[in-house]
Amino acid sequence: VGCVSAQRGIPRDLFPKESAACGPQSLCLYNLCIAEEYRGQGYGRMLVQQILNEHAPETYLLIARTTHTSPSVREAFRDRVARLAETYKRMDFTQVAECPKAILMRHQS
Repeated sequence: VGCVSAQRGIPRDLFPKESAACGPQSLCLYNLCIAEEYRGQGYGRMLVQQILNEHAPETYLLIARTTHTSPSVREAFRDRVARLAETYKRMDFTQVAECPKAILMRHQS
């Protein structure tokens, strides 16, 4: 139905300042994917919530942007990023940083 990737800490190459400030138990989620036929049914929310329930309180999430040159690809990503940011805000994530390649959000526990 879906999957998500996770790593300890925040990627230093994208967010060096935030990476240096995060605790040793922090977890960063990225590449959340839900199969098309299951989207819109709450599976993504359940997957993230399960991780939040089982993990230490410092959880971050990356929303990837694109640096693609095609206007249609850039527009699709812009819409996707805005939609995902709103979804994660409803799950108590707050944007803490951004760069050309990603937005970094932190869960408010």
